[in-house]
Amino acid sequence: MRTTLARCALAATGLSPDDVGLTVLILGAVLVYLLIRVVRGSIVVLRGSTVVLVFVALLAAVLVLALRMA
Repeated sequence: MRTTLARCALAATGLSPDDVGLTVLILGAVLVYLLIRVVRGSIVVLRGSTVVLVFVALLAAVLVLALRMA
């Protein structure tokens, strides 16, 4: 059942599994980095630099998808 739902989701977005995997990898790396910073106490709350970092990661993921689909 889970595999069928995943295939339907991929078909709905029009992305290949490679594109989705690459995007998840990029976003996952950013989230792990942020988690490490939070655990070390470098980030107590979301500051401006953290928001910018997340935005840049999302932008990079979108650009990677756009380049791979072109």
